[in-house]
Amino acid sequence: MAAFHLIIYGRFWVITEGSLLNARSIDPGFSTHNIAIAELDPGSLGYTEPQDRQFYQLLLQRVRALPGVSAASLSDYLPLGTSRMVQGVKIDGFTPPPGLDSINVQVAYVAPDFFNAMGIPVLNGREFSQQDIHPGSTGVIINQAMAAHFWPGRNPIGQHFEDDRRTVEIVGVVKTGKYRSLSEEPLDFMYRPLGAQSQEFLVVRCGAGEQAALDEIRNVIQTLDPNVVPMEMESISQYMALPLFAAHTTGVLLAAFGAVALLLAIVGLSSVVSYSVSQRTNEIGVRMALGADRMHVVRLILKQGMRLTGIGIVLGLMVSFAVTRLLADLLYGIKPADPLTYVSVSLLLAIVALVSCYVPARRAASIDPMKSLRAE
Repeated sequence: MAAFHLIIYGRFWVITEGSLLNARSIDPGFSTHNIAIAELDPGSLGYTEPQDRQFYQLLLQRVRALPGVSAASLSDYLPLGTSRMVQGVKIDGFTPPPGLDSINVQVAYVAPDFFNAMGIPVLNGREFSQQDIHPGSTGVIINQAMAAHFWPGRNPIGQHFEDDRRTVEIVGVVKTGKYRSLSEEPLDFMYRPLGAQSQEFLVVRCGAGEQAALDEIRNVIQTLDPNVVPMEMESISQYMALPLFAAHTTGVLLAAFGAVALLLAIVGLSSVVSYSVSQRTNEIGVRMALGADRMHVVRLILKQGMRLTGIGIVLGLMVSFAVTRLLADLLYGIKPADPLTYVSVSLLLAIVALVSCYVPARRAASIDPMKSLRAE
């Protein structure tokens, strides 16, 4: 049973720790360094639309003037966040799925310089400019996945499609990122120019001192209006802690379970083999009296212990293969049936079992055959 538990917890530990490392190395499509974020909602204080517009214009102007700030912009949505919308899209030459008359594409509203501030590469075309910020604007920016999906092998810049009952034109293509979770497959995504609205995210690309930049941004906000208190202010690394939370927590917990299971396996295997040796003392004495050498006895005991280990490995792999499928949503870059994980955990268990059995095997080999025969 010790071997059985170890193979299960050990497998969980390897896949979750490996998954956490992969999650941290996944390219989310935007920069994860030197960005400060603030979520604001002056409208909650009774700001009118013109007052909102003026507040954000002054805020951007002063934040961009801060030392070390290279870009600042606004958005109604941040990647891996929850403030996202889905719009019906109609594209000439593309047939929607059965039962639908349009295609669902996620959309975010962003201000000029947003992609520069977030570190999202513009692969083709351009970013939005101030000329795009008006109610009748028809320019949209799409991601690379959407471009490849609907305009394969063609330049999407200048292409038109129907979006929310109006015709829009693609003015830029940006790198595909992660929009809902780090484990998602590439999604079609587009961006519209951000108009006047109250609740927005301020995104600031700054130097190495993110916390210092956050303090400076807070001072600017308080200077403009002491009553406007940011709902959230954090660095991009702090923001990324939530998407990584599930993988990190699962990895830590299962690492602890795996360590306990490893200890139990060592104690359990050693105890079982030691008990077996004590029950076979006379047999071992007879074998040695008839000419069996010490290495023969050691091999005999190790063979017994490794046989138990082999049974535990087989049973544990069968159960873990079924159970780890439940962790599929928490894995990043690792499949539930990853062969490398099976091999590494099984090898770990075999080494632990071998070491655990060696001590009682050596003790058995040191039995005095004469004393054993007299006791018989």
